[in-house]
Formats: sequence, C-alpha cells, structure tokens
Amino acid sequence: MSNDAIDAREGDASQGEPERAAAQPDADAPQDDSTPEPQDASGREKKYRLELRQEQAERATEREQHDTAMSEVTTKLRSTQRTVVNQHLAGRIRDLDPFWHNVDHADLLDENGDLDLARVDQAAGDLLAAKAYLTVPTHAAIPTDDAKIGFPSVGAVNQRYEAEPAPGWSEVLRAAAEG
Repeated sequence: MSNDAIDAREGDASQGEPERAAAQPDADAPQDDSTPEPQDASGREKKYRLELRQEQAERATEREQHDTAMSEVTTKLRSTQRTVVNQHLAGRIRDLDPFWHNVDHADLLDENGDLDLARVDQAAGDLLAAKAYLTVPTHAAIPTDDAKIGFPSVGAVNQRYEAEPAPGWSEVLRAAAEG
C-alpha cells in the first residue's frame, strides 16, 4: 500500500474517533451531577431509592400531622362529652370528682362511640348506692317555727327569726287601686 492510501485510512479513522469519543464518555472525566437521569443501572437505582426515601418521609410527616389532628379532635370530643355528663348529673351528685374517679369514660359510650345517658345514669346510681353522702337532697328543709335559720348575730343568740308574711294578690291589687 502506498503512503497516500494509509494516510487516507488514518484520516477516515481520525474522523470517526471523535464521534466514538462523544458517544462514550471518558471514564477519567468528571461527570456532571446535574444530569436528570444517570446512564448506568446503579445510578438509576440510587435515584429511585432517594425518591422513595423522600416520599416515605413526606408520608410520615403527613401521618404525624393526621395523628395530631385526630388527637386534638378526640380530646375536644371527650371534653364536650364530659361537660354533657357533668350537666346531666349536676342536680343528683354533690361532687363529680368521685364519679370520674370510679368511672371510665369509655364505659359511658355506646357501640358507635356516642355518649349513652342511660349508662351515665346507671353509673351514677351505682356510685350513689355505694356513697350515699354524695346525693343531693331533692328538697330543701323547710324551717319550722322553732328552728333557727342560718347563724344568729352575736347579740341575738336567743331571739327567733320571724319573717314577715309576703302580701297576697288581693293586698297588691288594693294597694294599686288606692295608690
């Protein structure tokens, strides 16, 4: 072969090498980390693992926020139900602290989680049967003539409390007609 033919072949080879060099990155050359998709399989796996970890972290954060919100709602609901029970039992039990110490809140709820006033009444009846001193009297004691009302003043230890009788309607109407 002549030198011209060899030079022509080398020229053709040198022209093809830049194309091959552009197609295959040099192993020693630093790769750009900002490429959206890595070229090799281990790079893709790394990218997918990172995305999975980010998604798991986002889900964990959302789950924590959901749990916090549900806890707040549950606390508000229990507080409201406790207020309803307190109002329901206000005229029957003197002090509601023993009631709440002896009763679990869950025992007052029905199958749907709603407050069951029949269960509240049953628990209150059981407590009052065991501790009768917590019962609120159904009527106030009416003082008789001989009974003293309240604490007498220092100078009136032996004096009786005598209230003036309230005027009747006939007396009120007469006073209105005269005046």
